[in-house]
Amino acid sequence: MLSTFDRERYLAIESSATSAANLEWIVREFLEHGGEAGKSPFESCSELVASVDPDGDIPIYHPFLYGSQQNGHARAGFYGIAGWHGRAHLLRALFEGVAFEHKRHVETLHKAGADFDEVVLSGGGSRSWIWAQIFADVLGVPVTVARSRETGALGAAIAAGTGVGIFADYSAGAAAMTAAARHFVPNAAVAEAYARRYQLYSEINSAMVPLWERFAGLQARP
Repeated sequence: MLSTFDRERYLAIESSATSAANLEWIVREFLEHGGEAGKSPFESCSELVASVDPDGDIPIYHPFLYGSQQNGHARAGFYGIAGWHGRAHLLRALFEGVAFEHKRHVETLHKAGADFDEVVLSGGGSRSWIWAQIFADVLGVPVTVARSRETGALGAAIAAGTGVGIFADYSAGAAAMTAAARHFVPNAAVAEAYARRYQLYSEINSAMVPLWERFAGLQARP
């Protein structure tokens, strides 16, 4: 159930479980205990991603650890791995794959009539500056990162403040309690490379559908 806080606003939502949970999984299973002392493994991942040329030879990643919005049988996967690829390339592919799936969501919203020229990024993934830049480059619009790292808790605080009369209404509370931390603009120099990679991402997605169905059938057998 979703609701808005006044009659002048509405929500148009397109979502799936294909975000930072992918990074959490790969860190937990493969990287958490092998990083530099005193440094967050997530920070190390961002540094590795930033070390890879976005116009270089990078595998494709589907962020479907928990299925996709379109297909509950979809699975995550890396495609195009070669012997010269290392952790940095795979992490770059993962970061891009999450952004590519969000681009698909944005395209669906556009087809439904929603129009916008900027994006606000929040949540765990927004803590990575390189991920925010990838989102700006892939989506082709400026990206703003919210100052608050825990937006759900912030929303609850705004609602409580409104309820006890600290704010006149929700809009006043949001205006007082929210702010932008950083801004990222698209890099036109990598737009063509991302367009090619997104096209490949989409074509592999379509090609994998019958194979994902076969995977599901095998798993269902006693």
